[in-house]
Amino acid sequence: MSEPGAGSDLAGIKTTAVRDGDDYVINGAKTLSVAGSWLTWSSRPLKTDPTAGHKGISLIAVDAGTPGFTKGRKLDKIGLRSADTAELSYQDVRVPATNLIGEENRGFYHLMRNLPAERLGIAIHAVAQARRAVELTMAYAQDRKAFGQPIGTFQVNRHAIADMSVLIDVMQVYIDRCITAVNAGELTAEEAAGAKMWATEQQWQIIDAAFSCTAGMGTSTSTRSPGSGATPGSSGSTAAPARSCETSSDANLALETAQPSRGSCVRHRHRLVSI
Repeated sequence: MSEPGAGSDLAGIKTTAVRDGDDYVINGAKTLSVAGSWLTWSSRPLKTDPTAGHKGISLIAVDAGTPGFTKGRKLDKIGLRSADTAELSYQDVRVPATNLIGEENRGFYHLMRNLPAERLGIAIHAVAQARRAVELTMAYAQDRKAFGQPIGTFQVNRHAIADMSVLIDVMQVYIDRCITAVNAGELTAEEAAGAKMWATEQQWQIIDAAFSCTAGMGTSTSTRSPGSGATPGSSGSTAAPARSCETSSDANLALETAQPSRGSCVRHRHRLVSI
């Protein structure tokens, strides 16, 4: 839905699809398009009636091989790298009118109908990523030693891990209930928005606590978990592998496996750690 000048304000999109006989002619641009760099088909909301606001939006599918359709650069993001995003450009892209999805000028309502499931999907990701952060933190706390004993035996870390574990269980029960509701067609837009908001806020809280337990190793991108086979200097350096008690944290704690869904950094004591 995002464009260079429009995001959550869906009615403000500028990319147009003008009817010309049995075709639509599309002009405009989209940004932050998920899978934009490798998609074979693009389905995006377009203005078929620029004077009607949100009531003039339609969903139209475009073959990526259509003349005038261009995939732009893949955006270099600070997180969620597995979901690549790119810019898309439409310049006099002509597609058959049969590529219309649903009804003309009803695209806004088609999108709104699917928003609860989409928002719930973000909440589900938040639970999974937060759970992974707890697992990595527990493994690190058991392996990393200080003062002759695993740091997981220190009371402050035991309390932190216990708090995270309980919160994960509560998140799971809450989101499971929402999944049951969406499968039954009973999840409201308000409930889905609440699940997304609350789950991502708890995700922040858990990863913040995980950083406190893993300290500097939790922010490092130069080491990996033992099972990954990667070591510092894996790009060609002959550097020796780090000690297992350091790599077992899977030092990409925030960067690759547990990125908060709502922002670009996490609060860690008195500094900001970019993820």
